[in-house]
Amino acid sequence: MISGFKKLVFATVFMPTLASADALNYKYVEGGLNMFYVEDEDLMGFQGRGAFSISENIFALAGVRSLSDTGDYSHVWLGAGYNQTLNQQTSAWAGVSVDNQETEWEEETRFYRVRYRSKETALGLRGGIRHQLNQQVELAGTARIVTGDLDHYAVSGTTRFAITPQFNLLGEIEIMEGDLGLLLGGSFFF
Repeated sequence: MISGFKKLVFATVFMPTLASADALNYKYVEGGLNMFYVEDEDLMGFQGRGAFSISENIFALAGVRSLSDTGDYSHVWLGAGYNQTLNQQTSAWAGVSVDNQETEWEEETRFYRVRYRSKETALGLRGGIRHQLNQQVELAGTARIVTGDLDHYAVSGTTRFAITPQFNLLGEIEIMEGDLGLLLGGSFFF
């Protein structure tokens, strides 16, 4: 895994510049190690997500998250968003998505074992603001509400640190329904 990461960093350092470092770009893929601390469980897994500009202001968005401990949680989403440039360094965005969530956990006592499973597809509303602090640092804040039986709300703060114009280190703190989550990984802009 570390060898693959080194190859990815090496490739991005020597690739020609495809995107301007001065503009907020809605063509990217990102992901990494995702951890959530829920009551007495330490869920760990991965999250991957991305955006792809369709026009100057319209973009497609998608993502997947898979976490496990004594239970499993998966979340897949696909949608569209609209971004509005506020100034050269700042843009606000809003989007709508179809979100599929699945949870599975087991309860075991001395006398029995019960397995619970929930799966649902529902509407999600998302939005946020992105700000390019300087050539190397981008700050972002987002919020999301997912409806349905497995409904939830979440807010997050994200920092991207540019290693090259295409590759950024990614750090994110998320609070979902009062539970703390962390995402550590990378972003690739194209």
